[in-house]
Amino acid sequence: MNKKVVKKTDATFNPIAKGLKGTGFFARDFPIEPFLLFSEFRMSQQVFGPHPHAGVSVMTYMRPDSKESFINRDNLSGMSFIEPGGLQIMQAGSGMHHDEFPKIEHVETSGFSNLV
Repeated sequence: MNKKVVKKTDATFNPIAKGLKGTGFFARDFPIEPFLLFSEFRMSQQVFGPHPHAGVSVMTYMRPDSKESFINRDNLSGMSFIEPGGLQIMQAGSGMHHDEFPKIEHVETSGFSNLV
């Protein structure tokens, strides 16, 4: 199977919010169907607080060399610890609020996140 490079870019980590740096690739800029968003992140503290998702699936993969675990919790009583090298897929269905943050504040976690 032959594929050709459509677009090439340098991905640099940029500050997004206090305690969060990331790179983001969006489907509007790159032909990465079925993904709406694909990003690599480095997070050292809670950034967003509880926020809504509906009609999407969110995948979080923690890099094996991440210094700490990641906590993901939601308003439907779900709570999980995503350890370094671990993967979690959350299906938001008709709607939910969720929050994610490092298990230990000010210890940087790193991984990949995407929305499908």
